[in-house]
Amino acid sequence: MGAATVDGVNDAKFEFKRVIEETFEVFKNLGLESEKIPLVLAGGMANFEKVKTALKNWGASAVQIGTAFAVTEEGDAHINFKKTLAGAETEKVVEFMSVAGLPARGVRTKFLDNYIKREAKLQANAKNDPRRCTQGLNCLTSCGLRDGLAKAGQFCIDIQLSAAFRGEVDKGLFFRGKDPLPFGNAIRTVQETIQYLLNGSLPAVPAK
Repeated sequence: MGAATVDGVNDAKFEFKRVIEETFEVFKNLGLESEKIPLVLAGGMANFEKVKTALKNWGASAVQIGTAFAVTEEGDAHINFKKTLAGAETEKVVEFMSVAGLPARGVRTKFLDNYIKREAKLQANAKNDPRRCTQGLNCLTSCGLRDGLAKAGQFCIDIQLSAAFRGEVDKGLFFRGKDPLPFGNAIRTVQETIQYLLNGSLPAVPAK
């Protein structure tokens, strides 16, 4: 569940606490309480206090955390990928429409900056044309570029994400939430990340 447009990203109706409460009410009204359907929160949850509040106070079944683990030492992405995500300041994280048709946040790299400036023009020229999937992967069921969806993003997500993974900062697309990561711009281990998320403990040894 989430916003369908960039303008709706910060709408209060999508705040986690409210969403969980209203979802539980729906389950109750539909007689589904006994089914114990799990509710998993995702997005900006890489914080010990947030995790504790979500699980103990709000009734979430679990949380999903991505970026905090993507930038760990064990991650197999290029070091530039990790540094770009970990080192992104709040003002460098911007909102835009993903090619999948949903609002997204990412680091304002050269690629994303140029794309945002041209987004309206590209969307105005959206065209349903299978040949626009130049990689031939058809990785998305619904693709703004291939299917000519004017309200969606108009770029090849496979090309941009692959560039990011390889560490090509100027060409890559680096999805990232606006909230700070557990260790700031430091690259830490998976074990340290898990320990922080479970008990709030920060490493005593400085990052390498």
